[in-house]
Amino acid sequence: VAATAAIQVSSPDRLVGIMDLLPLPVALLFPGQGSQYVGMFKNLNDSPAVLELMAKARPILGYDPLERCLNGPEELLEHTGVCQPLVFLAGLAGLE
Repeated sequence: VAATAAIQVSSPDRLVGIMDLLPLPVALLFPGQGSQYVGMFKNLNDSPAVLELMAKARPILGYDPLERCLNGPEELLEHTGVCQPLVFLAGLAGLE
């Protein structure tokens, strides 16, 4: 649908191409379950915005997400109830 919408005939002698539609919309893609690993956030844990995000998540999750990400254990990170919130936080941290 997007590809067909990007090229439309505006007049019989002119095609409207993708460059005519600038600025283009932005899509944000976030990883899913299976992308988690012990040590994720180690390069982001000095960012004030990421630390604030983790502090806000702590009372909601009932554990320290930064501690869990940095130290695991791996088996715990594989549980959906732990993995999904941490991967979501990782996506948000990536925006910072």
